[in-house]
Amino acid sequence: MPHQFDSYLAALGTRLRAPLPGVAAQREMAPIGRLDDGYDPCPHGARRAAVLALLWPHSPHEVALPLIARPEDGTVHAGQLALPGGRHEKGDSFPVGTALRETVEELGLPGPEQRDGAGRTAAVAHAGPDAGLRIAGEPLRVLGTLTPLYIPVSETIVVPVVAALSAAPPLTPSPTEVTAVHIVELQGLPQTRSVDTFRTQLGSTVAPCYHLDGGVIWGATAMILSELCWLHRDTARVRRPGSSRAR
Repeated sequence: MPHQFDSYLAALGTRLRAPLPGVAAQREMAPIGRLDDGYDPCPHGARRAAVLALLWPHSPHEVALPLIARPEDGTVHAGQLALPGGRHEKGDSFPVGTALRETVEELGLPGPEQRDGAGRTAAVAHAGPDAGLRIAGEPLRVLGTLTPLYIPVSETIVVPVVAALSAAPPLTPSPTEVTAVHIVELQGLPQTRSVDTFRTQLGSTVAPCYHLDGGVIWGATAMILSELCWLHRDTARVRRPGSSRAR
């Protein structure tokens, strides 16, 4: 799939530079009432965080990315499936450096020049979109960002960064931050959609979700992946001869 994947990444990068579907795509997977009128994606005083959608070719015709299962540690998002990432720290370039630093820490990715843990983390924290980083010897392509999403329960604005590797990297998840890694194929994800009731620290909520073998994706992660799936579908449509970009 190398040539096809390169062509796909070029098309996806172009699509990311065009107007994004934004709230319309996020709403497809939003809990009931979550994005009602009056929703502010960037409220004043909110903290900043970034997550990474790290794409790679998974089979001859599939594109995949890793999700992590968070530990049951009593925090707001305990036990949930999530994109790797976390809060911005002083010294990070944002959002790319934050997303890469957190992903390297959580997934144990072999980073720039095979440095040790501290050096690897420092190198990616300062990275920008054109930093020329290599992960496990493969060049990392930063394609762009998705629409920021405000998460009221943690008072955080999350910026999803989209990047890609030409092959799946070795993963050594942090035992303190990750209990499992799920590799998710984008093409079939929308077909697993259903609606369920979830218990949270604030009570029960009804929300759309995606189903995986051994896990359920809902909340902010599902909303982010909904927009990515829209763009994935748009990109596949554009690359078909004679197709139209119109949704």
